[in-house]
Amino acid sequence: MKSGSTDVRQSPAGFAAIWTAVGFLITGAVMLSGPLLLIGLILAGTWITARYLASRHLEGLSIERSLPARAWTNRRFAVEAILSNTGMTARNFIFQDPLAVGNHPPVVELESGEKTTLSYAARCSRRGQVVVENWTAQSGWPLNWFESRRSGKFSHRESNSILVLPDPWLPPRLRDHVDGLLVSASPWTGVPEPASEFRYLREFRGGDAVRKIHWPASLKTGELLVRETEPPRPLPTRYGILLHSFSPGGELVTPESFETVLRITAGLLYRFRNAGIEIVFQAFPDESARLRHREDFDRALDELALLRRKPVSELSLIESRPGAFQNCDEVFVISDCSRELWENELSAAMSVAHCVDAKSVGIGRSVTPPLSLARKLSDHSRSARRFAS
Repeated sequence: MKSGSTDVRQSPAGFAAIWTAVGFLITGAVMLSGPLLLIGLILAGTWITARYLASRHLEGLSIERSLPARAWTNRRFAVEAILSNTGMTARNFIFQDPLAVGNHPPVVELESGEKTTLSYAARCSRRGQVVVENWTAQSGWPLNWFESRRSGKFSHRESNSILVLPDPWLPPRLRDHVDGLLVSASPWTGVPEPASEFRYLREFRGGDAVRKIHWPASLKTGELLVRETEPPRPLPTRYGILLHSFSPGGELVTPESFETVLRITAGLLYRFRNAGIEIVFQAFPDESARLRHREDFDRALDELALLRRKPVSELSLIESRPGAFQNCDEVFVISDCSRELWENELSAAMSVAHCVDAKSVGIGRSVTPPLSLARKLSDHSRSARRFAS
């Protein structure tokens, strides 16, 4: 059926009506019976009138629909459609949107020149830029002798497209680990707050600098009291996410595996975005990006929705570009290929690597002191030298 046209098909009741009319006409002609001929003519006329009305009563329909800019795959979202009728009265028709979910589409009746608004739930089952332009309206009016079906395009082409993001999901083990990281995440930046630098007073001890003496309190108590300062807090841990598709020869990777790791990556981005934690993100072989603000994370999620698999046959290509994650304390390395084929090589180039594939999770363990600890020790040593002077 072409868009903008009305397709009219005869129902079983319509077949029965027309053959009944033919039967009365033939019988009336054979028997020279006026009443039978009249009944046949009335049935035939009614059938012709019903056919004409069925082909015309949906012609004036136009529908405008508003879609959100983004949605998650397989998650419901709200849609609002405005139905207008400029033709003859459209009676007892069912409006259908290909994105709509539900077993009972609404039955609508619109007078000429009337508008109505419908709200319903919709869902997209695949990620990416989804474009759905056409709607359909179906009716059995009048008498259910014909089934008229009309299709058309939604008004305003810009509202026919929606960006569908991978549904965020984390395996239980990875989710528990990330939740623990977010709970222990420190908001401090390594620089002490001026108001918190002065902690308490204590008695003067040998080796204390004279300038640290709190003279007003010392004069009141008659003893030398020294200000004890709050040392700078350590810098927060830095995280990274590396997504790659390592495909050695003979290794079969299904499309479902790639979609699963995209969901896991989206789950990590979503968690870190909501926690306000800066990360380094790279979908290999694309360039890495530092995600600091909510807009940066949203942009990365949009790119993830449109991402196409770019397999890499040589693991050395990934190992040769670890520079983006050199300052990260922990890196989440995610691949649609079994981690047994790449875990040891990529983990060796990072301080702590949590390796994840579509079926398993490997939580890394720190072999050397993490970078955050080194920064902490460095900060404490600098502060100690500053206080001693």
